[in-house]
Amino acid sequence: MITALLARGLLVGLIAGLLAGGVGTLLGEPQVDRAIAFEEQSAPQAEPGTQEEEPLVSRPGRRGICSWPPACTGCPWAVCSR
Repeated sequence: MITALLARGLLVGLIAGLLAGGVGTLLGEPQVDRAIAFEEQSAPQAEPGTQEEEPLVSRPGRRGICSWPPACTGCPWAVCSR
């Protein structure tokens, strides 16, 4: 019985985390993109002859990385909340 409840809790947490990540991606990403565009537009121009630093993680890479933590944290939360 406990195993079944644990499995259900993990599954519900995974689904809730995926939904939360999806909502965050759909509602949050456009805001982040607008903020980045505004920041780049208002940033001072680089001096001639200087190179712009490459970001450590690209924007598409951050999108992919940031969309899965809610699913990973949703599982334990669902199990512990019972």
